[in-house]
Amino acid sequence: MEKTSVLVLIAEDEAEIRNILQDTFEEGGFDVFLVATGEEAISALDGQGENLRAVVTDIRLGGDVTGWDVARHARQLRPDMPVVYMTGTEGADWAALGPDAFRARLAEHDPVLVDRLKPGDRQRHVRAWEVWRATGRPLSAWQEGEASAAPWRFVTILLAPDRAWLRDRIERRFDVMLGEGVVAEVRAVFDRQPDPIWPGLKAHGAPELFRHFRGEMSLEDVRRVAIDHTRQYAKRQMTWFRHQMTPDLVLDPRADQALGTIEKYLDNPDT
Repeated sequence: MEKTSVLVLIAEDEAEIRNILQDTFEEGGFDVFLVATGEEAISALDGQGENLRAVVTDIRLGGDVTGWDVARHARQLRPDMPVVYMTGTEGADWAALGPDAFRARLAEHDPVLVDRLKPGDRQRHVRAWEVWRATGRPLSAWQEGEASAAPWRFVTILLAPDRAWLRDRIERRFDVMLGEGVVAEVRAVFDRQPDPIWPGLKAHGAPELFRHFRGEMSLEDVRRVAIDHTRQYAKRQMTWFRHQMTPDLVLDPRADQALGTIEKYLDNPDT
């Protein structure tokens, strides 16, 4: 069977990020059309619109034409065009404007949601602003809108390994990461002096390695603290699962019959 080509437009002004996106999408089997500016993206949409299946765009593209403009143009051409936005800049606005001013700006467009949010909840305020900028509709309106029932039944399967096994697995995994170059990888990020609010900097081990690079922690202590923090996170996850989920099936992923049990459960017409 002949492979069907799926062409994705990627608009990103930073060459390094653009290259990473290209590699990622091509490894996933997509064809990519790369542009570095909003103007180039608009031109690509006009020339390749019929062939494009999705748009991935940074919001700020270093010029007068933003990612919002690119998305609006794409949907004028094809209302059903999927658009994925990338940004770290709205979080930067929170820091630049300050929580009170950011909150006041959001309240002009979504006062209902602002009333619900705690004043210091940066993540939810930023998310609400991004939704309004992307859609022109307040997030509160999206949340309160009527939705039709999905034509499928969803099944929740909880993988709950033995705690002692999981604790050991977390330790061994971090040791593998150390052995395969994670220190150099995180050092490269550290040297770029990233904005501290970047979500990726919260990845397990990253805060500890940053402290190591600043001379505040030995690598041995990095290993110990990062493993402890990851174990604590896993424990919180299991606590959340117990109190917030009612799974249809609970399995130990180490069990030989686990996959067969899942397949049998899903194949049951009464499920």
